[in-house]
Amino acid sequence: MNRAAPEAERNDLWLAHLVAKALADNQAITAINIAALEQVAKELAMGGAQTP
Repeated sequence: MNRAAPEAERNDLWLAHLVAKALADNQAITAINIAALEQVAKELAMGGAQTP
């Protein structure tokens, strides 16, 4: 019985899972960065960062 093919398939599935997770993490980080940049743009439009 050839176990190499099923093991390779499991490895491929695990790699695909890791890539999908990395892409999702990257998408979340990008959304946070965009929100931060939008806040900076809003503060600049109001005359600069407001101190509390």
